[in-house]
Amino acid sequence: MLALDRNRGVDQFEEVRFIHELDPVVLSRANLIRLAEKAENFDELVKNCYVRMLTKTDKVTFHAIYRIIGVIDTQVPIGKSKYAKRIRVDNQAERILESTAVDPMTQEEFDVWYKNAKLKTQPLPTIRWIRQRSDEIRLALHDASRRSEVKSVSELSKIVLSRSRLVPLVQSTEGEGIIENCFVRMVLGHDSTGQTKYGVAQIVAVTESDEYSVNVPMAGSVTTHTMYRKLTLRHVSNAYMDVGLQSISNSPIDGAEFFEWTTAYLHAALPLPLMDFIEKKERQIHEYLLSRGLLLKKVKKEEPVDDEERRAVEPVQKKLKVSRSRDLYGQ
Repeated sequence: MLALDRNRGVDQFEEVRFIHELDPVVLSRANLIRLAEKAENFDELVKNCYVRMLTKTDKVTFHAIYRIIGVIDTQVPIGKSKYAKRIRVDNQAERILESTAVDPMTQEEFDVWYKNAKLKTQPLPTIRWIRQRSDEIRLALHDASRRSEVKSVSELSKIVLSRSRLVPLVQSTEGEGIIENCFVRMVLGHDSTGQTKYGVAQIVAVTESDEYSVNVPMAGSVTTHTMYRKLTLRHVSNAYMDVGLQSISNSPIDGAEFFEWTTAYLHAALPLPLMDFIEKKERQIHEYLLSRGLLLKKVKKEEPVDDEERRAVEPVQKKLKVSRSRDLYGQ
């Protein structure tokens, strides 16, 4: 007897017919890359799922839906890709992970895919399979986020806010909420040689204060701001302190400071920030600054890929250098 989905009144063994039914197994670029980085069963997990990719013919360029039929491991990144895995889709072409679209599929794209699948008498995924696979993907993404603690200076630096970035953020209620639990590089004192010692501290709250001035370098000069708010910070030692923005560094943290911070967290049995949290905070800060006209919007163009293109994997003769991305908020 066929199992009945009581919530929707459809047979779980019935083939997909609507866009919302297929959508859970159409992988976005972010999810595909996250799974490639963290899921041990990546190859098995994404096989027979779908991706949305920019495609071009002789006359037009458009997005289309493709089924993943396999994964190729190149051992090291090749060409423009940062990842050592490529996917093979059902037109037999190989694609780098970055060629997957960011945005969800449209109704028109689903209709074209559905029509072509029917013309080819291609078996369509069943409701039951889609639900089972989407549950597996959701669990894998959850586990990846839970396991993925910050591991490098560049990762933490995404939410280490400089003095320049903090000035506009602390002056609004919305900005105050966004920066809570982010980090700063603050002055801790001086070492035995008289050099200023810096350390990483976490923002706990923004509080009212007496008037004070803070200098911020801008376009080759220095701008003075009058402030009425300061930060409540927690150092690794669990010591809380209220400081003005003049005590916050305008330079990024270095490797030694990051190592000291992570070591102290481990000794204190404190959990390190998760990458999910860092990425969410980074996005919130970026969107806030962009909405206030404090950042220039950067538009990344998707590169169309020939539908007939076949990318042969060449033997790698030398180890590729991995470029370090610039900290979005470092000054």
